Amino acid sequence: FLLDIHKLDTPPHGFCSDLDCGDEAAQTVMNCFDASWATDESIMCDEQSFEENSSAYGFWSATLRNPTWRHGRCYYYANWARGQGIPDESRISNDFPHLTDVESQGVDNSILRGK
Repeated sequence: FLLDIHKLDTPPHGFCSDLDCGDEAAQTVMNCFDASWATDESIMCDEQSFEENSSAYGFWSATLRNPTWRHGRCYYYANWARGQGIPDESRISNDFPHLTDVESQGVDNSILRGK
């Protein structure tokens, strides 16, 4: 049913590419912290926490850097405006793996970057 709605010929591949649960999958690989001079403290990844705390930041999990793991397009869910519980890219301290590589090949990812 969902494949028909989205006009897909084949099921999507990748952890964050699931049509029903991709956004939740992306949330599991995004970590949020409050930066401090000693140690950064884990915080909830919600927009209010980021509005109230200018030192809050998101960080993509290191698991996404494993080249053998099919993570899909987790970065599609970044930016509060998408309503998926992932901070705006400007508040994520590490770039999503491979996004910069794709851009270096001339692919326009401005929509993914909230521009």
